[in-house]
Amino acid sequence: MRLSFELHKYLRLGLLGFISISLAACISNGSPGKKIGMHIDAALEFAVEHPQSWNKDRRLPYRSGQGEVRWTQEDDPEMMLRIHSEPVSDNTATIDQHIDQILQEYPSIELTLKTETVMPAGTAMHLMGYNSQRNFDIYLISSEQRHYSIVFTASADTMGQYTQVIKEIVESFLILSSSNSAAS
Repeated sequence: MRLSFELHKYLRLGLLGFISISLAACISNGSPGKKIGMHIDAALEFAVEHPQSWNKDRRLPYRSGQGEVRWTQEDDPEMMLRIHSEPVSDNTATIDQHIDQILQEYPSIELTLKTETVMPAGTAMHLMGYNSQRNFDIYLISSEQRHYSIVFTASADTMGQYTQVIKEIVESFLILSSSNSAAS
């Protein structure tokens, strides 16, 4: 039986509310004074925790079905967290095509790690590398309908100080679509 649009909308909003309340209850991580924010994005179909002090910039090209959210930190201009979401297409149907797409965005990256890893949101491809300007820590994960890339960049000098934050961000990432995720 096909759910009506209105019922589907209310179920999705209810799910988002439940997730937000559940994740808020799980935020206490033993770090006094560390404030965590939650970004829930129904259009891009993901939710993620992030340091609340980071600046957020949400980019949604009109009617493209894709977009991204970027977080930066004022006192470290080289640091950026970028989560991109786009519909699966013929050009990115496989994980190898998704990897090729990411490597085209960062053409001079020298990969030092390429491994499959399990995140709470599902199986992902984990890439690490560097170029002359910065280091990269990248996670690629897919659902049946969407591809997601979690790209963290920082200078070689500061990348190490973000190791725990990156881990917490990746572990908090949730796909909000109705399908299970897979790195296909």
